[in-house]
Amino acid sequence: AGKVTTGAAPKATYTSTKEQLNNAMVAAGAPAAAAQSSSLTFAYPFGLTMNVQRPAVPILSSGFMAFPLNRPVAAVWEAAEGADHNGKVKRGKLLLIGSGSMFDDTWIVREENDLLTTVLIDYLLHKVRLNQIDADEPDITDYHHLPDTASLSDRLRVAVEESEDLPRDFTELFDFTTFKLDTGMIPEVAAAYQKLSLKQEPLTLISPEFQTPLPP
Repeated sequence: AGKVTTGAAPKATYTSTKEQLNNAMVAAGAPAAAAQSSSLTFAYPFGLTMNVQRPAVPILSSGFMAFPLNRPVAAVWEAAEGADHNGKVKRGKLLLIGSGSMFDDTWIVREENDLLTTVLIDYLLHKVRLNQIDADEPDITDYHHLPDTASLSDRLRVAVEESEDLPRDFTELFDFTTFKLDTGMIPEVAAAYQKLSLKQEPLTLISPEFQTPLPP
């Protein structure tokens, strides 16, 4: 589980990082009051995110602008086999929400928390069912673990790399072709005189010209 630290749509009334405003899809369907909309805007204060595994199904997420983003904040589980209850065969259900504060007197009147409460209760009372498409493929993002750079900076380690095996003759380690001084290019230079139709003659000394007169 992780703490939701930022809001999806911050307002002036949600200045704390522990108070989140979400606009999330309701996978459990909607009652008649919410039949015109497929999403609900709800306040999610002091809540946590959770890891959900089958056969449980996430029904609410933290949204794409919260941190951590698109993580489950509510999940449901339904028994595979039914049981007799007041003369009717029903399957047991379990609902888990990461924040109980959203149903307090202070928060249940915020946004559409009261309507979301009605949706969840109707689901537990078998009045609405899960959307099978959303239940099979929920829009949930996996955790991305980041290294603790601050603690790693206090534990520096030298990078160790494996080197190649050294030859027995150490002279093979020297590369003499990079810088060398020899007469290997003289034949090519002499042939260049003929190709360029230049007269081949010894170099003459160029007398220097001094612009500053020498002292007497």
